[in-house]
Amino acid sequence: MKLFTHALVALGIVGCLVAPAWARKPIKQLLTSTGQDPNAKGRTRLALRADDDGRFEIVVQKLDRNATFQVLVNGVLVGEITTTGGGNGKLRFRSKPHGHDVLLGFDPRGAHVEVRNADGQDVLDADFPSGDSAEGAIVCCIPDRHDDGEVECEDRTPAECTAKGGTVSTATSCLPNPCGGTSTPDDNDVVCCLPGGGDEAEVECEDRSQSDCVAQGGTVVSATSCTPDPCAATPPPPPADEVVCCVPDDRGAECEVLTSARCADRGGVTSTATACAPDTCTGTTPPAQNEVACCEPDHDGGTECELRTPDRCTARGGTPSSATSCTPNPCA
Repeated sequence: MKLFTHALVALGIVGCLVAPAWARKPIKQLLTSTGQDPNAKGRTRLALRADDDGRFEIVVQKLDRNATFQVLVNGVLVGEITTTGGGNGKLRFRSKPHGHDVLLGFDPRGAHVEVRNADGQDVLDADFPSGDSAEGAIVCCIPDRHDDGEVECEDRTPAECTAKGGTVSTATSCLPNPCGGTSTPDDNDVVCCLPGGGDEAEVECEDRSQSDCVAQGGTVVSATSCTPDPCAATPPPPPADEVVCCVPDDRGAECEVLTSARCADRGGVTSTATACAPDTCTGTTPPAQNEVACCEPDHDGGTECELRTPDRCTARGGTPSSATSCTPNPCA
């Protein structure tokens, strides 16, 4: 028996016989109900075969039956779960998808995960653990030792990366592979969901190489085009005390999210929409409110023109004008 074991060691195959396919300890996190559906529950699990080869699973239970729910990771729509007649469902992401798997185009470690219903309400969520990473490790692109043109991504210290002939990447994770792996050749564009410039909640869809997408903090999604936008999730409904309000202005109506009282105070009309994007007030004209052009003080010590009722104009410290429009500006 010892001779047999020594022979296996000499051939370098003992590890293949005893090591499971997914040798690293998986990271798990329960999904908790947000209160929208108190009975809802779920769980998530990340298993890594290598730094750039992972499998992420989301399992949900006791949700609405035969319904479709969106899965968001850090606010980006990454997939959908359709429940069975028992209210259960599962979605699996892989770095190298096959069958019904979805491309793992993001690193769930340290991310906020949400399961959202068709009304834009989050029914389950969780902060996924960041996991353990070696101190001082960076993302390193290393040529495959088999010399077949592949480039592997590994978490290494800068010294280890240089010693293995690797190149330091500007990406923060090997999920997805920012080095141009074989699952998505780097010379082919992917659909990339990029964080917007001004608004942190805004997500923009662009065609990028996988390495460019990951380097800029983007998420690679399983889509073939940015039309329709695969990155945009159903927007959450406004808080209970706020409504989408069509406020009269010189162009007809402007869409704003206001409290009901504030909407009425400004002469607006409550819309049935849940968000101002797309603008549902375009082309609508709120009913006349006996408004006049009001010359009221602005923040710079000057005077600006706003359409107000006479009483509202006076209450804001303005002077009602005999004009019924701010064009031309009677307050100049």
